[in-house]
Amino acid sequence: MIDVRRIIDVIKSCHLVGLMGDMCLSKAEETDFLKVMDLSNQPSFSFGRTRRLVIYLGKYDAKVRTELASNIWSLRIIRVLGEFVWPSTLMSNINEFKALRILDFGRVDFPRGELPEGIFDLQFLRYLSFEGCFLAKLPSSISNLSYLQVLDLRTQYKENGNNIIIPNHVFQKMARLQHLYLPLEFQLRNGKKLRLDGLAELQTLKNFNSKLCEVRDLYKLEKLRNLDAKVEVCLEDLNSITDFMKSRSNNQKGLHRCSIEVKNFDSYSHTKHSAFRQILKSGVPPIVSFQGYIETLPPHFEISQNFTEIVLGSTQLEQDPMATLEKLKNLRLLVLEDDAFKVKKMVCSASGFPELKHLELSKLFLFEEWTVNISAMPRLSHLKIEHCNKLVTLPDRSEFLDSLQEFKMIKMPKPFTQKVSERYDDNRVKRPPSLIILDV
Repeated sequence: MIDVRRIIDVIKSCHLVGLMGDMCLSKAEETDFLKVMDLSNQPSFSFGRTRRLVIYLGKYDAKVRTELASNIWSLRIIRVLGEFVWPSTLMSNINEFKALRILDFGRVDFPRGELPEGIFDLQFLRYLSFEGCFLAKLPSSISNLSYLQVLDLRTQYKENGNNIIIPNHVFQKMARLQHLYLPLEFQLRNGKKLRLDGLAELQTLKNFNSKLCEVRDLYKLEKLRNLDAKVEVCLEDLNSITDFMKSRSNNQKGLHRCSIEVKNFDSYSHTKHSAFRQILKSGVPPIVSFQGYIETLPPHFEISQNFTEIVLGSTQLEQDPMATLEKLKNLRLLVLEDDAFKVKKMVCSASGFPELKHLELSKLFLFEEWTVNISAMPRLSHLKIEHCNKLVTLPDRSEFLDSLQEFKMIKMPKPFTQKVSERYDDNRVKRPPSLIILDV
């Protein structure tokens, strides 16, 4: 079975599972393309000529012989569900993988949150990932990896604030770095922001947070092509980042993709509301997430058609936003959450949302009635409705549900989920491949 996860028009992942996955893995090991060491069983060391090794952590430690380790180019160390023994022997000898170009830790909790010192001796590393890992601090010695091109620091997010500490000048010597994925949240010392001005080759920058990073450094990243930024509260930072995005979006060699997440930005003042309207008018960036009080949207002719993704949360709109948003012809993803609007009825007009593929409605506590006219949302493939307590019935016209690939309902009233189940019990109605009903 092939499991493809498509988000909007981009294929994010493709998984071969079941017999097909087993067959592909077996063939890869047979031809020495890669080897898998599963430490839930007593490890074997017959690696042959392979240059790619995957280690699943389990109840055993592991030692890879020096003559085998020195030939490995790619090493993935993955934590699976359940308890595991920390492979202390393997980690204390990680510097024996002298030819390593790719080192990927998947969901690994490092003891005391500290990295093995031997990692910083791997001078030929090009790719280093700690996605989903627990790290207390990023050592400044990581700058010794002067050939590193990809660094993924999307470590575990801790709601208690105990997130990874990053030295504010740690990247200034990593001149060859091309793709940097920062954590969602991290800590700095001495009250200074993270500096990025030494990254002359940087092309991708994810999770840039103006609260933690120097905004002026963006202008020094001449090769930047992909930028995901976040602004909290600060109007000056919002204006600076959007001005930068506009200046680079007009340049053929500038940004190819950019997005901005604006949090805790209540627009009670004319100045703040004007900044929000200016973003909508310019259409830069085309992917916007906005959390904070707005009250009113501008008319549709004052909103750019460039938008492909919009998220509105806690905006407390006084009118149904669909009348405006459905006229955005290129919009592919729309999320309305946390009392995005304060009206009881929502209407999707005929021929509205011609390109919309992903719709999410979450925690809209006044939302009671939904009308969907014929030919609205003709391309909708993913629908998620969560915790809308007063919505108890489906729209009268629910043909739009027939094209869904995934329909997810979470903490919805029982009358609503019963009507959905009854609808799909009818053999004449096409059931989505993924129908999920959760009451947690």
